[in-house]
Amino acid sequence: MLQNAPDVPEALTTKTADYKEIIKRNMSVADSSWKHLFADSKKPDQWATEKPKKGAAQADWYKMWDDWSEAIKSLEDTPGKPKTTEQHYAQLSPAQLQAAKAELALIANTAVELATITAPQEPSSTLIKSTNIAAEMKKLFLGDAAATLTSFTNDQIFGTSASSISSRDNACTTTAPNGKVKTLLAAMSCVCQGETSGEADDICFKGQTAANVWENGGAPNAAAAKEIAGKCTTDDHKQKTTYRTIQRTLNNVARLVTTKAGSTYLGAFQNNCNGQQANSRCIKWANKKPHEIFTDPETPWLKDVQDLAEALEAREKHNNLINERSKQLAVLAARAR
Repeated sequence: MLQNAPDVPEALTTKTADYKEIIKRNMSVADSSWKHLFADSKKPDQWATEKPKKGAAQADWYKMWDDWSEAIKSLEDTPGKPKTTEQHYAQLSPAQLQAAKAELALIANTAVELATITAPQEPSSTLIKSTNIAAEMKKLFLGDAAATLTSFTNDQIFGTSASSISSRDNACTTTAPNGKVKTLLAAMSCVCQGETSGEADDICFKGQTAANVWENGGAPNAAAAKEIAGKCTTDDHKQKTTYRTIQRTLNNVARLVTTKAGSTYLGAFQNNCNGQQANSRCIKWANKKPHEIFTDPETPWLKDVQDLAEALEAREKHNNLINERSKQLAVLAARAR
């Protein structure tokens, strides 16, 4: 999943072309005294840059100033000088124009109500705000956006000075601020890398190279990590990543963890995560309950992805609401024309 970044939809707005067309057409039939309010009082041939203090309630000016200003400027080159391309309803008789004004006022008021949506606060997510989400997700997997499945180093996946790691149990335990399982591949190594000869082999898949082991008291084995990465990415099928597929993946992680003495473990667990057969091959969230691992900054490959799923869900729901409102605005715009 971290190799298949989702398409991040832009947050939509109800201020659509149809909405703007409605506001413009309503402005086109307004009295000249109303239109004059948008001219600078001291320089009548220039547009006002500040909201007037008359003509409408201040609350309406604050709410509609930008939209009304845009509308009048789309109708007139300069204050009082209509554009020749914007001659709406010129063919109507005076009686018809009065009827059109009433109808347009109703349509415009309805459009404003439809367009008035207070967007809920979107859950915080660094990934959804990224200009290169694919690169950021790759960092969560391999530690470096430039790394490949065959070229990464231990320092990239476990952090600097990975060669000085002398305790698998410590390296595979989340410890702020110097935890070593900040990438998914580091976590996979903790769960899947073999141990000194004599211990159980092939924990995650058959045929792991026997010589590629994480020695007792030693550092992680980079060759073993490459083998694990290659084995787990053999299927090049690219399923579309959505908040639903992300959440299903995270739910699978939640089902696989176990808890003991207030800490949570992922992998084969007996006592600790030192990799030896009598104990376990796992990662440990010290003093974390199962639901807390998804908000732990020590494992951003879970936290950041969880945050992304929540933000994508919120944005999709918001955009669905906007799309429904936009359909109604399109109907109103057709009436206004």
